Amino acid sequence: MSRLRLCALIALAASLVGPTLARAADAPTTQPALTPIPGVPTGHRPASTQPAEHNAKRHAKNLARVREGRIDLLFMGDSITEGWRDNAVWQEYYAKLNAANFGISGDTTQNVLWRVLDGEVDPKFIQPKVIVLLIGTNNVGSDSSEDIAAGIAACVRALRAKAPASRVLLLGIFPSQGAGSKWRKQIAQINSIAARLDDGDKVRYLDIGDRFIDKEGNFLPGAMKDKTHPAEPGYRLWAQAMQPLLSEMMSQPPPTTQPETEYRRGAAPPQTGPLRPNPPGRRVLRSRPASLVVDDIRSHIDSSSTPWPRPQYPSSRTA
Repeated sequence: MSRLRLCALIALAASLVGPTLARAADAPTTQPALTPIPGVPTGHRPASTQPAEHNAKRHAKNLARVREGRIDLLFMGDSITEGWRDNAVWQEYYAKLNAANFGISGDTTQNVLWRVLDGEVDPKFIQPKVIVLLIGTNNVGSDSSEDIAAGIAACVRALRAKAPASRVLLLGIFPSQGAGSKWRKQIAQINSIAARLDDGDKVRYLDIGDRFIDKEGNFLPGAMKDKTHPAEPGYRLWAQAMQPLLSEMMSQPPPTTQPETEYRRGAAPPQTGPLRPNPPGRRVLRSRPASLVVDDIRSHIDSSSTPWPRPQYPSSRTA
C-alpha cells in the first residue's frame, strides 16, 4: 500500500471517530438513581428527598445538645414530636432514659433529612440506642404518597448511615383532619408503603394511629388539641402504645451488621415478613458502608438534571 493511500485512510478514520469521541466527552455524567423502597419510581427525584434547611435557630440548639452527649433515646420529627415539651407524660416515660426531643414545628421530610446530614446525629458525640422518627404530616397534600414515602425512606437511611449503632423506630403518620377526608386516605397510602421499611431488626415500623380515633374514625374526646396535634392525654396514648416495642428495642445490643442497605437492580429479592410484600421485580438489599450511603444520598440529590422546586405547601404547615 502506498504511503499516500495509507495517509488518506488514516485521515478518513479520524474524521469518522473524532466527532463520536467529542460527543462522548461532552456528554453529561449522571449518578445512578436510588430506589428508596418498592413502589417508588426508579429515576424519580422528588423534592421530598432533597435536604432543605428550615429553622436554623432550632437546629443550632439541637447541635449544642448533641455536643453535650449522653442521649440514649432520640425523638426526631415535626411539631407533633416537639409537642412533648417535657410534659408530665415525657417526665414519666422518657426523662429517666436520657431522652432528647429534636422535633421542630413545620418540618417536612426534607427538613429532617437536612438536619440529620448536618450534624444532629453525630456518633462522635451521641450514640442513641433508639431513634424515634415521626415525619411526613407537613408533606401531605403537597406531594404524592409515593414521594412522601421516598422522603421518609431517605430520612431512615440517613439515620442508619449516620448512626449505625442505633436502631430506628419509625412511626406511621398520625391521623389528621376528619374521618374520610382526602388527608386520611393519603396518610393510609403513605403508611402502607413506609411499613415496608421494617426489617425486623435495625428498623422497626409501628402504626399507632388507631389509638387516637374511634371505630368511625373520629378523634377520641380529649385526645387532640386540634385535628393534627395531640393534647396531653393523646401523648399518654402515644407513650402507652409505643412502650412495648420501645422497651424491647432499648434492651437490645447495638446492631452488628452493616448499617445501611439499598435496592439494586437485577438480583433476587430478600425474604420478607407480612408487612413487606415481595412483588415481582423487587430489588435485593445490599449492605454499604455508612460513609458511602451518606455520599450516595447527597449524590442522588445533587445529580438531578432537572432542578426540583421546593414544594408548594397548603396555606400553613400543620405540624
